[in-house]
Amino acid sequence: RLRLHTAIEQAEADGSGQIALAQIQPILHALHTLSHRTERLLQLSRAEAASQPRSTVDLVQLCTTLAQEFWQQPQAQKRLDWDAPTITPPVQGDIDTLAIALRNLIDNALTYSSGPVELAVQAQPPAIIVRDSGRGIATELQERLFEPFFTTRAEGTGLGLAIARGVARAHGGDITLRSAPGQGAEFILTVPLAAAGATAGNGTP
Repeated sequence: RLRLHTAIEQAEADGSGQIALAQIQPILHALHTLSHRTERLLQLSRAEAASQPRSTVDLVQLCTTLAQEFWQQPQAQKRLDWDAPTITPPVQGDIDTLAIALRNLIDNALTYSSGPVELAVQAQPPAIIVRDSGRGIATELQERLFEPFFTTRAEGTGLGLAIARGVARAHGGDITLRSAPGQGAEFILTVPLAAAGATAGNGTP
């Protein structure tokens, strides 16, 4: 707000009534960053609110939907391998928040990988595994990655993985990470299986 006010004052003082593009760009960037962080905070709030998921979710259906989303987008030098059995037992959960968690895991893998990257998503109820062939994660950073607002990127929000773990724990599950420098990373999201005899709902994320 202060930057915009200053830019307007300068334009009035110059008599041109025009604000230079160089003055506007930082303002637009700040607004975009604020909007993105607000969206992430709303996701975190939804994750925390999903403390008692009561529906059932077909993990194969969920992962298939997310894989289709990925394939529909231009992903230069990215490859997604999708692997799941035809029929799996349903899990107990909320499909919308689980979709948010998995999107964040996939986005994280793409964001922190450079060059040709292979991304694999496997549905193995009660777990979903997201594996990448990126540069790996140093041991001392692995647990900190799940802390809200912790990020190694200048423009990162530090909320993506925190939201994903929040969703998993709200479902009574968790996310574990296996990685080593130069060997990629593997995130394993687990949620409880549904009660015996339950069938997966038809909701889509």
